[in-house]
Amino acid sequence: LMQLRSFYNPEKQAFDPALLSEFAKMLSEGMATPEMQKYWQYIQRNVKMQLLQDKYAALTGASFNFNRIDARDAYNDKQTYKLEYVSRPYFSVPDSAVSVSDAEMQARYKLDKENMARKAEERTIGVISFNIEPSQDDFDEVKAWVDKLWPEFSTSADFISLSNQNSDVNYDGIAKSRADVDKDLADFAFSGKAGDTFAPKLFGNTYKMARIVESGISAPDSVRARHILVLESSQERTKAVADSLVSELEKGADFADLAKRHSKAASAQAGGGLGWFKEGEIDKDFSVACFKARTGKAFIYPMGQVLQVIEVTEKTKPVEKVKLCVLQREVEAGSRTYANLFNDANQYAAKYNNSSLFADSAKTLDGVYYRTYTVKTSDNTVAGIKDSRQIVRWAFNANAGDVTDKVFECGDKFVLASLVSVQEKGVPPFDEVSNQIRQQLLKEKKGEKIAADMQAKLSGANDLQLLGEVKQIASVAPETRFVPGLGNEPKVSGSLESLAADGNIGFIAGNSAVFAAKAARLASQTQAFDETAMINELQGKRPYGQMVLQSLVDAADITDNRINFY
Repeated sequence: LMQLRSFYNPEKQAFDPALLSEFAKMLSEGMATPEMQKYWQYIQRNVKMQLLQDKYAALTGASFNFNRIDARDAYNDKQTYKLEYVSRPYFSVPDSAVSVSDAEMQARYKLDKENMARKAEERTIGVISFNIEPSQDDFDEVKAWVDKLWPEFSTSADFISLSNQNSDVNYDGIAKSRADVDKDLADFAFSGKAGDTFAPKLFGNTYKMARIVESGISAPDSVRARHILVLESSQERTKAVADSLVSELEKGADFADLAKRHSKAASAQAGGGLGWFKEGEIDKDFSVACFKARTGKAFIYPMGQVLQVIEVTEKTKPVEKVKLCVLQREVEAGSRTYANLFNDANQYAAKYNNSSLFADSAKTLDGVYYRTYTVKTSDNTVAGIKDSRQIVRWAFNANAGDVTDKVFECGDKFVLASLVSVQEKGVPPFDEVSNQIRQQLLKEKKGEKIAADMQAKLSGANDLQLLGEVKQIASVAPETRFVPGLGNEPKVSGSLESLAADGNIGFIAGNSAVFAAKAARLASQTQAFDETAMINELQGKRPYGQMVLQSLVDAADITDNRINFY
């Protein structure tokens, strides 16, 4: 309930029980509209479901127990070690140096095929995108437009109104420091005087012209303030309370204490503190009032039905500021450009209407790129392309080899797609995963060869320097999956304890390389073993709630047909 926007009080900036009570009262007194009644039923269903989920989680959570051995292992995994190693990446061995037979691949497939099983159908699509970008005609059109405005902007006394009527950004009237003014115009703004103008110039895809409204301003960059938000049953009562608070503050009352007792804002328990802010960062008029106020002098600022009792506690040293009016216009693809790009994409789809032609022909066109992606029905986007759920829906209603006859508009791109292949739910056939298996076996055999070569080079010695440059990691613990400087190498961190106990060089086939390594235990942990604390920590880390939910999903005999509707 606390997350629902319907019961959020913007003045308190938090959930307001009074709003919920008022809503419930309207329901009980028969004053609620049909829409409100449906909304209440929706809330009740969600609350009931949440309570059921909480109870189920408590029930199943009790079956996940950790014992003293688990606690001791977790404690030992926090022990730190110094690691010395020499590494050799798998790619340093060419594929031709090792061999993988069909029999080995078949054996591995038989062993691992259940682990390769897909929980849901997947589809591989080919995607070609055409960026919707402005043409030279669009640039010429905007240039002519800004050139036409320039004489009036540079000479008119009413240039601010002209700018606000035509610019992509409105003039806010706020004095800004060099750090906050438009970076493209900073040198002009801080080297000129009021009335000086900056002629239209193209920056990237945006034309900008500017005029200095006021220069030579010396003002704080930021102020620090606190407030008490006053809202009572009537305007008269609100004003009386605000006046009395100012009076108490003038007599030396503690602002934070008054805020905690009287403020209706979420910041009340923090003494009403608003922190540091620049002019315009909060409400414009509010921040301007704070910048003009005297430090340490409380004042009343009205905001609708609310009165704010404000005190500025600190101001930064004055810095040079300027008020700058900027009239800018971004060059975007015009209707003619848009139509031309759409037609290009449409013609491409019509001409190359089978999957192989679709992919091969893209290589011959400038600015057109072909990529393949594997998608599931639950994917909302394809490779981060905006509004691309529509492509996923198309893919799951198409047949392998199909090319879309529709141009998808996805944000700033026109996108075409082809359905390359369908991967059914369940265990994939051998041919589909044979290359994946081959690559894994090649990696394993390369690892064996690298380790054997290292052992031969050592000839029984226990000196890493015989293998090349020795690198060190000053401190690493077994509980760490990501080893500093190596990345995701859980086999390395998992071998620390045994390496230290053995004292000899060990060989580890990691994710990216084979490591010849030695480890030494550092000083013992300063914190004594606490069985209860470690068990509590393990319980907190165990994602059994997610595991149980996923098990229920996997066991449910339900077909997900959402792709047909969304």
